[in-house]
Amino acid sequence: MDLRRKAMDLLETAKESFEKGRFWLTCLSAHQAVELYLKGVLFELAGTYPFTHDLRLLLESLAGDMKVPEEVIDAADYLNPHYTASRYSLSMEYRKSSAERCLEYAEGIVKWVRENIEKQP
Repeated sequence: MDLRRKAMDLLETAKESFEKGRFWLTCLSAHQAVELYLKGVLFELAGTYPFTHDLRLLLESLAGDMKVPEEVIDAADYLNPHYTASRYSLSMEYRKSSAERCLEYAEGIVKWVRENIEKQP
């Protein structure tokens, strides 16, 4: 299965988790969706991708010489800690507002990639 299709399944999981009030799972799934999406596009374009969970690094690898807008980088930076914190942090409480932001940022990053990277000749 294509990594981008898996990513879209994870984004759907994030939305379903949000509706069920599983905010930690929303944030984890949002991060994972973006990670797989970026890796899927990188693999399609270059045949490989960096073995990292760092969304900023993946975005920068994908963009090459193209400038990634600050708001897209900020979204990646916001999502990055959720890869680990959503699963392992015993002290972090996930709220509706943070889960909502994770969903919004994940969708925004995917949209930017679709409009600016995938449509490039």
